[in-house]
Amino acid sequence: MGQNLLFDIGFTLTILGTVVVFVAALLFLLRRGRSARGGGIIMIGPIPIVFGSDAQTVKVLIVFAAVLMAVFFVMNLLWAQMG
Repeated sequence: MGQNLLFDIGFTLTILGTVVVFVAALLFLLRRGRSARGGGIIMIGPIPIVFGSDAQTVKVLIVFAAVLMAVFFVMNLLWAQMG
């Protein structure tokens, strides 16, 4: 397992995130007339800061933040095994 694999994983996640944001923006434009909900996650290392406009959005973002933390720890373990 080399550094190229971690680069490929990071690059793929970046592209995937861009696609998700683009699709979300398109879906928002198609849903005109409905109320907007939103939120976000700020990751400082493995520590998430979650905010949102309603409880349901925050719950979804907390689950997503937990997944991001797990990915962070797995990638750190992979990096430690390589070096």
